[in-house]
This record gives sequence, C-alpha cells and structure tokens, in this order.
Amino acid sequence: MKKISYKKNGIIYLLALINLISFFNLRFFSIYNNYFMFLNLAGIVIFFIMYRRFKVKEYELILFLLLFMVYGLGTLFITGGGLGSVLMPFYSILVYWAIKKSYFNEKKIKIIAIVILLLNLYWTINSPGYFEKFLFDRENYFNSNTIGSILAFTCIYIVIFMKKLDTKGHKVLTILIYISSIWGILNTQARGSLITLLAFFMLDFLVSKKVWIKKKITIFISILIILTGFTFTYIYTIMFINGVDLPIINKSLFTGREIIWLNFYREITQNNYSLLFGLGSAADLWTGHTLNLHNSYLTIFTNFGLIGFILYFTFWIKQINNLYRFRDLSVFQIRLLLGFLCVLIYGYIEVSILWHPMFFFNFMFLGLANNEQMRVG
Repeated sequence: MKKISYKKNGIIYLLALINLISFFNLRFFSIYNNYFMFLNLAGIVIFFIMYRRFKVKEYELILFLLLFMVYGLGTLFITGGGLGSVLMPFYSILVYWAIKKSYFNEKKIKIIAIVILLLNLYWTINSPGYFEKFLFDRENYFNSNTIGSILAFTCIYIVIFMKKLDTKGHKVLTILIYISSIWGILNTQARGSLITLLAFFMLDFLVSKKVWIKKKITIFISILIILTGFTFTYIYTIMFINGVDLPIINKSLFTGREIIWLNFYREITQNNYSLLFGLGSAADLWTGHTLNLHNSYLTIFTNFGLIGFILYFTFWIKQINNLYRFRDLSVFQIRLLLGFLCVLIYGYIEVSILWHPMFFFNFMFLGLANNEQMRVG
C-alpha cells in the first residue's frame, strides 16, 4: 500500500471546506448532517490507514482509541446505550488527529479564513430577528443557538488567522469583527455563544501570553475548566431549587436544562454501576424527548460513567500537554490553544463537542496548534 504524501494530501482540507460551506444553507446542512458523517469518517479512516508515518509516541493515540472503543462497547452491555454514543468520541479524536497530521500551507489557511469570514458576515447580516423567526418556523431555520455558536467560533478563527496572515489593518478589523459578531449573537439570543466569545476575548487580551507559555499553569486551567463544566450543572440546579434567577438577554436563566440535569443527578446516584459506567445514551432523562443534556461533560458521564469521563478528557489534557513539546510556543499556537479552551467552555451549555457537524470547528484549534507545519507565526 502506497503511503500518503504528507505535503500533497488534501483530503482533510477538502472535508474541512465542505463542512464550513454546509452552514450557509439549511437544506445542504441537512444533507451534510445525515450523510457526510459516514463519508467524512470513511475519508479520515482511509487517511489514518494510509498515513503509515507513525512515530513511537503516536502509538499512544492508537492505544487510546482501542482502549476507549473496547471500554465503550463494553458499557453498552451494561447500560443498553447505542453504538453511536461510542462512535462519536472515537470520531472526534480522529478528526483532531487528521488535522494535526495534514499539510496546511499559508494558501490553504487563507482560503479557509476567507470562507470563515464569509460565513460570519452572512449570518451577521441575516441575524436581525433571527431568534423570533426560528421560534415560529423551526423546520425552515437553523436552531438559533447553532447560528450563535457559528458566529462565535468564526469570529475567534478570523481574529486568530488575521494575525497569523499579517492582514493589513488587522487590529481595526479585529475590533469590527468582534463588534459585529457580538451584535449578531445578541440577535440570536444565544447566551452560551456570547459567554464563549467574551471568554476568548478575556483570555486573549487580558491575560499575558507569558502565562500560557507555562505548561503547568495551562494544564491546571484546562483541568479546572473541565471540572467546572461538570460542577456548574450542580450549582445551576441548586440555584433553580432555591428560586435564584439571573435573567440574561431578556431570558430567564432557566430554560429547561435544569429539569434534565436534576433527572441526571437523581438517576446517576441510584446505583454504583451508573456512577462507574453511566446510564447509557438511551437514558430517559426528559420524558418523550431524545437524550440531549445540553452539557458535554454530563453527556460523556451519562454515556460512559466516571471511567469514560476520565478516559476521554484525559486524552484532551494529554494533547494540550503534547503541545509543549515545542521549545517555544508561537503566538499563533497560544491563541489556537485558547480557542480550544473556549470549545471546552461552550461545552457547559451544549454538546457540540460530540456533535459531528461541529467537529472541524472544535478540533481545528488544537489540531493546527499541534501541527508541525504551523509552528511558526
């Protein structure tokens, strides 16, 4: 079998572009959401099989994937969960690895940046009244929270790429893209997206880059973000029980998530097996509705229990740790790292980290940061 040329392979780059373009149109997105998961996964698996340039340390990835798959499949016999719940974490890790190992030169980054900019501008222009349109016609509009997240993450990528590409007037453009994106997010009333974008702004502008050069501090902050993502739900439910409400953007703090999370805590504490191995993806935490916990951390815990939670998020901490194999992190790498931390923060109120249409948005941050070709800038 002929191995793939590291420099000439463009399959992952092409898949990334198709993913970004799908968010311009709901009909195309529906096709993408229903069918491209398998096409993308097949393309990435082929890339994985044909790559054949693994270093000794990279066998840790293969070992982890095997370990997680064996454990995940084992939990299905205990919890009665679905195979898809095991496939999604496996798939997400492969997307990250594929981006990390693909060749992204400056030309490809420019094209991706242009598509992302157009996507941001398109939804900013179409954001006025979008929340109301979605409420009255859910079948013909994207979920307003999805559009909010697209605006947030495209803004973050634009800010990072403009600096990397040394775009003329990038400082002024950065201010404008922040203002327009925040305005668009406010129109969608996507509070989680607003918090995520503001989190990136604060981590990027208010915290010295010297802080992020220190591995121990970054690892500590990353672990803290993950643990807070879990404990946040408990605090949230306690606030609900005690009648504490803090309305944001003309909406109550409580919009239904509290019921799902209360049901989770009730079910998970009923037996020790649930704590260790989870409830399974078929758990009935919201009667008559498909399981959606609106929190990435509770979702992993529900599907795989404490053991799976530790396995999955330890992998991402390990990847952040691996970033420090570079002697000196560039500003570009640091900002990409901050982007990934914001993906973890967004996981407080959505499950996008396990929703395949968002995989390229989520893992391009850390994938490019760990990409040997992108270390300068």
